[in-house]
Amino acid sequence: GGHTRPVHSVCWSPDGTRLASASGDATIRIWDPDLGAETLVLNDHRLHVRGISWSPDGKRLASTSHDQTIKIWNLTDYSYEEVTQPNRIYYVEWSPDGSQLVSTNILGVVKFWDPDTLMLTGQFKAHDGGSSNGDWHPDSKRILTSGADGKLKVWNVGNHKTSYVE
Repeated sequence: GGHTRPVHSVCWSPDGTRLASASGDATIRIWDPDLGAETLVLNDHRLHVRGISWSPDGKRLASTSHDQTIKIWNLTDYSYEEVTQPNRIYYVEWSPDGSQLVSTNILGVVKFWDPDTLMLTGQFKAHDGGSSNGDWHPDSKRILTSGADGKLKVWNVGNHKTSYVE
């Protein structure tokens, strides 16, 4: 097994027993690092899978793709819910408290989602050009973003104001 195109994202499960990888081959693969073996392939994206993130409880996995979707995979029955967006989505991550998902896109917009309903709960323009990456603060109240404009920004999730720009 294994990916047949470049790997764009990797992450450990919250309990450290599994790895997930996302690739240009339009697949997500789950691995058992102790066995060095692939245990599952999720292949319902149509184009490059760019970002992946485990839910804090490890029961779900969020993914983004050049097919302009965010998918939330249930890792118990391998079903998924999805939302389609008008632009390529680069990044997705669950908040540490599990209450929100954040995504970034090619236009530099940061969007917040309810992970249970995939309803949009907020959005704002973060960067000129695309927003390529992000990371939640452990308190789930702030997020760090980076963009094509060469800037790093820390945002207050409640009011979408920056507290730090580099």
